This record gives sequence, structure tokens and C-alpha cells, in this order.
Amino acid sequence: MILNGNLIINNFSLDLKPKEKFAIIGKTGAGKTTIFKTILKFYPCKYELFKIFGENFTEIKQNSIGKLIGFTFQSPEVQFIKIHIKDEIKEAVSGDKESEMFLDTFKFNLNLNLNPHKLSQSEKRILTFACLFNNDKKLFLLDEPTSDLDPKNREILFKILNELNKPFIIFSHDIEFIEALKLNKIIKI
Repeated sequence: MILNGNLIINNFSLDLKPKEKFAIIGKTGAGKTTIFKTILKFYPCKYELFKIFGENFTEIKQNSIGKLIGFTFQSPEVQFIKIHIKDEIKEAVSGDKESEMFLDTFKFNLNLNLNPHKLSQSEKRILTFACLFNNDKKLFLLDEPTSDLDPKNREILFKILNELNKPFIIFSHDIEFIEALKLNKIIKI
């Protein structure tokens, strides 16, 4: 992968199959978030070949990524685009019933008319999950999903990820959480 004329990742291959779950782990600064942002085409990179589910991903335009991939950033607040929590959820999730069920799972019973930027870091993280798991997405990318979560919500997230019937990639240095998940593959960088 070439970024600004520099080779930043060499001989990296992702062969993701439907319903496959895996993690990319490494220390801070190892390149996990760079790979995450590159998949989302935030960087103008050159790829030799990048396929997801047998499709040539290099041909997909950046403005189409959000229709295919659900993702959460390391810093949850950068994802919020609406003034109220309820509007944030409606924008992201295919149905009110689905988002209500998810919010109920996390015991997220705040006033949905609040501005999402007024939430605690843990509440912001939970809100990004409520906006993430949309049935229309083919793939989920989670960058450091356990940061800011208390033990109770980590356990809920753990259960949701183990039961999720969709493919995902977790980018994390939380090795204890990753090793406990039922994953097809763990890639260390």
C-alpha cells in the first residue's frame, strides 16, 4: 500500500469471506488505524489488489463505502452528524424497532432529544454501536471498540459480537477481549 509516495504496508492481504470474523491486533502505532482508514478510502492509496467477498474493492468509489460497510472510529464523537441522539440513530439504522432493541440491550435509557456530544465517552461509544449494526451492511469495522466501556458494557458488546451473523474486523490492542471472542482469524501487526 502506497501513501503519499511512501510504502506504508507491504505484502498485506485480506481474504474476507461472508460471515467471517477476525481481528487485527498490535501495539499503539503499529498501523491498525491506518489499515482501518485505508479500507474506508480515507487515504488516497495505491493497492495492488484488494478484495472483499470476491469483489474487487479497489474499484469501489469512496462515497459508496458507507452503503457497504458499517464502522466505528476510535473517537466516537467524530461520527455524530445530527443534533439529537434520536436523529443520529434514525440516520444510521434501517428501522426504529432495530435501534430501540439495541439501545435497550445496552440499557441506554437517556433522553433521546439530547445532543450526542453531551454524553459521557462510554455513552458515546454505545451510541456508535446502536448506529452501527444496520442489516443493510455487508461488513463491520470496529476501531478500538472496547475503549471507554465499563465492564458491564464490554460484556454486552462481547455477547453481541459473538452472536453477530455478519462479518467484521476489529482493530484493537485489547488482546484479552480479542482472544476471548469467537474469531476465525487474528492477525498481529
